[in-house]
Amino acid sequence: MKSKDIVELKLRQYFENSIDLYCEIDQAGTFFYVNQTWENVLGYSSNELIGHNFSEFLHPDDIERSVCTYSQEELPPNDGFQNRYRHKNGVYVTLLWSGHKYPQSPLTYAHARDVTVEMRKAELLGSVAAIQEIYMRHGNSLNHMFGQILEEVLKATNSPAGFIGECRSNDIGVQHDVVVHAKTSEFELKHVQSLCEQSIESGSYISITSPIDENLKSIFSIPIFHLGQCIGVLGVANRIGGYDTDFFKVRKPLIEAIASVLSLCRASMRELAMRERFQVIVENLPIMLTEYGADGRITWANKYFCKKIGRSMTDILTNNVLDDVFPNETEKNRAKEFMLSGRTDWEDFFLENSHGEKTPSTWTNIRLKDGRAIGIGQDLTDRRIAEAKMIQSSKMASLGEMSAGVSHEINNPLAIIQGSAFRAIQNLSADNDRRDEVEGDLNRIIQNCDRIARIVRGLRAFSRSVDHEPFLPTPLMSIVDDVLNLAQERFKARNIRLHIELGPPTSIDCRPIQIGQVLMNLLNNAFDAVSENDINS
Repeated sequence: MKSKDIVELKLRQYFENSIDLYCEIDQAGTFFYVNQTWENVLGYSSNELIGHNFSEFLHPDDIERSVCTYSQEELPPNDGFQNRYRHKNGVYVTLLWSGHKYPQSPLTYAHARDVTVEMRKAELLGSVAAIQEIYMRHGNSLNHMFGQILEEVLKATNSPAGFIGECRSNDIGVQHDVVVHAKTSEFELKHVQSLCEQSIESGSYISITSPIDENLKSIFSIPIFHLGQCIGVLGVANRIGGYDTDFFKVRKPLIEAIASVLSLCRASMRELAMRERFQVIVENLPIMLTEYGADGRITWANKYFCKKIGRSMTDILTNNVLDDVFPNETEKNRAKEFMLSGRTDWEDFFLENSHGEKTPSTWTNIRLKDGRAIGIGQDLTDRRIAEAKMIQSSKMASLGEMSAGVSHEINNPLAIIQGSAFRAIQNLSADNDRRDEVEGDLNRIIQNCDRIARIVRGLRAFSRSVDHEPFLPTPLMSIVDDVLNLAQERFKARNIRLHIELGPPTSIDCRPIQIGQVLMNLLNNAFDAVSENDINS
């Protein structure tokens, strides 16, 4: 045996059981010998490789570079060259090469190490970082964000097509709908839906190696879990063959990164939905809401407040509306002091809109930790109207209670008027001179007419609303007399004596009718109390 043959035999024996791929290639690039490791790593037997050019198994993008390198007189130094070989199942494996050319031998002796896992890990770390960066930059635009994330996934998995879907449970949590955030044009929706359903049902990856259509030969569908719940599905496709069994395990960091993004997006969408619901509620509540800072300037207000003061949000934020929204300087200063105090009791204010119309309102504060505050206000217009109606109803009820006494009070002077007038007619028709008697009768008529007029005036005053009348200086005795004209007959009918004690003549600034209403209510309450005691006794 020649010495050259002895060397080749020893090399073959040394590399036969090596973890590296060993081969001998002739000058044309044809495999002359391969060790068992080739079949272990790439799935091809020696018979399927020997006699074939090495370029037949290369990734198309690596052929020109690899052939050019092999044609050189000297090969790159150890661990200086890598390319991708196609596995028998269609997946590409990354090999790191070193080799030697001997002048006395027509063969090139080379060995390679499978660095696919290491390369994948490095690429995946880069892809995970890229996915995180995409989320940080485009988290507010789901379609754009997941489109870019899918591009990273396809690059990291060396896949031509794929999709990312989000699982959403129905109301009872049994069935799942899948919202596809991103997919390539080569995927039909029916394929996506079917794969998602299968992955969700099984809770594990689904690998379909039978041809899907003329372009996609296999699909790998992976469920995405977060905190034990399936929140999405990732699918990738291969045009050539299937995926190896380690596909899912190797790409676990990639799946976890997508799961993290999906989870963050779901939380963000829930928060956005809650914020939108809160915004709708706040903007449609019949309550005035404002936000203001430590300087008292309004920084936000809801639509109801803007409507009440007749100003837009832009106007509120641009100008200090506190200068215009209160009818006078005193009210403005009182309101500002109340706002800055942070008091939580309710206080009433009048607001003035851009047309000069005033709205009664009541306000309270909620102080926030950052120094801002929320003002909560209610329009009191309807309440004031309702209260006025209740007061008017109460007055009419009081008039009803007094009606019998008032009727008697009016009937007595009318009877006197009638009798005096009849006597005056008789005296005037008689021949005797009774001028003094006629004059006395006419004076009694005038006095009783005045008495009736006072009673009618009291009734009219008591029954009308005087909320907007000015305060006037009024003798207290005149108010008491008007009330007694209406009420005393009722007391006389029940033999109840009224005892009035007044000090020196006094005038007060008031709305006389309102003070009279108070006195009337006190007299009615006193009448009811005395009457009840009479009944019980």
